[in-house]
Amino acid sequence: VLSFRVYSDVMGAAINELDRFFESKVALAGEISVVSELHLIWENFFANLFPYESNRPCIAWLSSIGGRKFISALTSLGSNSSLFPDEMSPTDNAMHAIKLMIKYCKGAATPTTRVLMIGGVGITAAELERRLQAIADLEITEDALYWPTPKLRLGMVGGMGPVAGAELAVDLSHRLTSARKSKNASVRSIWQVCMMSDPAIQTFKKEKLEAWKSVQSSLNLFSYIGRDEFRYTCIGSNTAHLMLQPSPPQNLLSIFEAVAVTIKTEFPGKKVALMCTTLSMKFNRVGYGEIFAKHGLDFIAPTDAIQ
Repeated sequence: VLSFRVYSDVMGAAINELDRFFESKVALAGEISVVSELHLIWENFFANLFPYESNRPCIAWLSSIGGRKFISALTSLGSNSSLFPDEMSPTDNAMHAIKLMIKYCKGAATPTTRVLMIGGVGITAAELERRLQAIADLEITEDALYWPTPKLRLGMVGGMGPVAGAELAVDLSHRLTSARKSKNASVRSIWQVCMMSDPAIQTFKKEKLEAWKSVQSSLNLFSYIGRDEFRYTCIGSNTAHLMLQPSPPQNLLSIFEAVAVTIKTEFPGKKVALMCTTLSMKFNRVGYGEIFAKHGLDFIAPTDAIQ
């Protein structure tokens, strides 16, 4: 992909500096709509330039609802320190990455040059720069960030793949923000959402001799969602749910159950065409197949050639 693109010297310099973020760790905090948007831009930007998931940065963030502020680096979490594993001690500042992405945008041929795709929509250099600058303008010092006492805490895991995890976080942000405005007191409880995305779990796909990194990453991620601090946890991955069977953490929201209930509610009586990873399809008797049967749903599996 890269060989067919032409970059200006400015864009090339930004890419070279971003390269140092490989295998780095970045932790940030703030209002969920801000940090989740930054996370989505971040993952799509790195995915656009660097094809191998396993080398992309590990990112973690801590968020509340409301306030429109964020801090670009966590150095002292205080009472929240237990929410991040020891391995997540940050080595890089998110603001540095924001500035490098802005630098990349400024080096585009024209302001209308499309430099990124997010959710299938092309983003111009001018638009991406505007969105990044708007986030940068919201930065405050860590001691100035007010944290309301959470009544409910949700833990999220990304990294399988990282873009999907970021998209799930943005969707969750929209839902929680909408629910907060509801008149129903039960959905106006104060939530704190914690995300950890570690793409190193994908290492085995390209670097067989470094597969131990995948093992270590999976242990970190799965132990993370089992923490007692979280009322609920979720993962935007079929395969990850499958790996946790037959005894997933009690607080894990099942992707299999969520899909089955949505189909049964919104498309009653319909037969389902199931598309998922090969591993999830092969062992669907302990995944989608098992849960669909429980809900009385039929599904059509793809042929081996299509799979």
